[in-house]
Amino acid sequence: MSLEKDSRLFSFTWIHSYFDLEPRAATVFSFGKGEALDEEFYKSPRLLRHASHYINMVDRAINLLGPDIEILTDILMELGEQHYKFGVEASYYPPMGQALIKTLEKFLGNDFTPEMKNAWLETYQALAYDMIRSKNRK
Repeated sequence: MSLEKDSRLFSFTWIHSYFDLEPRAATVFSFGKGEALDEEFYKSPRLLRHASHYINMVDRAINLLGPDIEILTDILMELGEQHYKFGVEASYYPPMGQALIKTLEKFLGNDFTPEMKNAWLETYQALAYDMIRSKNRK
């Protein structure tokens, strides 16, 4: 299975896994307020677009690691500020990373080595750290 080829399925699997771990996060979305996390919720085109956007953002962030790290940090800080305005809490980030790892494990199977897992965990934690600390930026 190719992540690139199956990006919609990957995005859907990730968002479902994320809300299984952190159902309160669904209330951040205007279409998720007061709704049950049922099949209809997961079929929402807006939700699926957001999930795809998240996966694309992670991909772009990975590509900015290295010499463009300062640019990436600025982007993540601004993104974090925007997310706090929408009601995203710092506690939402760890399960988001757990869902990403779980989805990578599912899609990559045995190709997702312990070394890859550790690298993804470290990278996600660094990305999330910049978004979380943006709350305290003035």
